[in-house]
Order: sequence, then C-alpha cells, then structure tokens
Amino acid sequence: MPGWFKGESRESGLATREDSPEILQSFREVVKEHIPAEYHTEVWDFLYRFESLMGMGVPLGLFCAAGKAGKMPEALKTMQRLYDEGWAYMPAGVRGVVNFHPRNKELIEEAYHELGIPSPARR
Repeated sequence: MPGWFKGESRESGLATREDSPEILQSFREVVKEHIPAEYHTEVWDFLYRFESLMGMGVPLGLFCAAGKAGKMPEALKTMQRLYDEGWAYMPAGVRGVVNFHPRNKELIEEAYHELGIPSPARR
C-alpha cells in the first residue's frame, strides 16, 4: 500500500522508503528543485537516517526553507547537532515524526528558530 501509513509488520506503522518508492522519488525531485546541487549528497546522507517517509519529510522541509534562505551550511550544521543531541537516541522508524513523540517537534522547531526561518507550524 503506497502512502504515509503502513500498518502491517512495522512497529511504528509508518511507511518507509522501501514501501513507497513514488514518494521517495517525489522527495528526490523536491531536493533537486529547492536545494543547491552542491548540498544534495549531504542532505540525502542526513535524510537516510530517518527510516519513515513522514520522518524524512520533516528535515526535508527545513532543508528546502534553508536553501531558499541561503542558509544551507548553517542548516546542515544545526541539524547534525540536533541529530546528535536527540534524534540519534530514537529508533530510526520514528525519528522526525512530530505526532509520534513531542521531542521530534521540539528538535525541528529549535532548528527553524536557530536558523531564523519561519516554521511551518507558525505560519
């Protein structure tokens, strides 16, 4: 079943990259369109730490906003620090899923705040 949720054998019940290649391909197109080419590899390396598509979409949104604002180096540095401080301690399947655990929302909101980029939650 393509889509965000896959409620079969996965503990989290969230669709992964393998479950929905169509969504993963749309993420690739978003990266190409909104993020400068010299950062594509670093962005994908970061996103692949998040197993669920929903979880990948959260940092992808921040990276797109950072690309538009000309803040990619700062965004990569901030996100790496936040990963080390929080996401690294979560199971990969729930990293970034803001409605799964409040810490996910706190981490991404902190990134938007530090970068001076309006958060989608506050627009």
